[in-house]
Amino acid sequence: MSGGPSILVLGGGAIGMSIALHLHWRGSRVCLLEGGALGGGVSRLGGGWVAAQGRRNPYQLAFALESIAHYPHMLDRVGARAGFRQSGSFLLLETEALVEQRRAFLADQMTVPGYDGFEFLSPAELRKLEPAIRSRHILCGTYRAGDCSIDPPALVDALATAVRRAGLSVEGATVEAIRRVGAGWEVATPVGDFAADVIVNAAGHGARAISALAGMDLPLAPISGQIMTTPPQAPYVRSLIVVAHNPEIPDCPPRDLRQGADGRLWVGTVNHHGSGEAAVRRADTEAIRKAMTRVFPELADVPFDRGWAGTRALPSDGLPVYGQVGDEPFYVAVPMSGIAEAAAAGRTMADLIVDGDCPALPPAFSPDRLKDLPPPTGRMGH
Repeated sequence: MSGGPSILVLGGGAIGMSIALHLHWRGSRVCLLEGGALGGGVSRLGGGWVAAQGRRNPYQLAFALESIAHYPHMLDRVGARAGFRQSGSFLLLETEALVEQRRAFLADQMTVPGYDGFEFLSPAELRKLEPAIRSRHILCGTYRAGDCSIDPPALVDALATAVRRAGLSVEGATVEAIRRVGAGWEVATPVGDFAADVIVNAAGHGARAISALAGMDLPLAPISGQIMTTPPQAPYVRSLIVVAHNPEIPDCPPRDLRQGADGRLWVGTVNHHGSGEAAVRRADTEAIRKAMTRVFPELADVPFDRGWAGTRALPSDGLPVYGQVGDEPFYVAVPMSGIAEAAAAGRTMADLIVDGDCPALPPAFSPDRLKDLPPPTGRMGH
């Protein structure tokens, strides 16, 4: 490794591990601190959608395309495929109003250079690609063949193995205090104190508290969510399927369905905006079951074997946060979708820290923009 500045990455989810590895591959001196087990948080509960068609903001869309392109290179260096494949992505629509909104959405997306868009498929065309999509409620769906999927538990386990193999991680190191020492930092934890020239705050839902310890305000609102799994099933779906939020259904939660490499179905989700309490609730389990069986009625008889709950955080504008705080040697990485962004986040943040600049990170993602935003309310789009 080089004799350049030492870098301390705080947070061992998919984003933190990817950043630490990319910095290590660039020759930086890196240590990663995680309060629990590497990859033990919400990263392993993600939908696995490494996709572009759902990104609402042009900067997010460009970043998603960057991540799709870079994922194979990152996984080659990690030494695991983690179920990554070009599976295509589906978004199912139940009303004419949603279809028209989706057409307008596509027109906006097509203004982004290099984006090839998605196609509208009839119910019969959807069934040819995914036979499980046969509900009478589905008017049509959108499909992008170039989108990819990955198995989140396999991804975080592979990243954790690579991080440990590189000798970068210290687990069980909860941050208790952060102090400026000269031009750098000292971080106090129960397992000892760590000195570094640069800090990268990739602590997920704990990122606001970490920034506060360094004397910085990072206005984020918590979102707690729940997802369910089934015992292993026969092959049912090949891609991640998302059913668009239908405002005509009272209390309709987001509806995601994917099948893991082990055959388990991951069915979700319920989100509680403004809540930092991550708990599996019977009411949420029933809401997930009801919402998904409307579109996939055969799932009514498939038991759930486990519920998963976690908390993430975002600012009030719903955009991710990547970049440097002012001129401080302090960087923040808070994703909108950690699994989808992990590859691009690792590469671009490493480029920014090592080179001092990265054009792929737009000002719209900068932590400095947050001072101009209204206080977070917890209400933001899915």
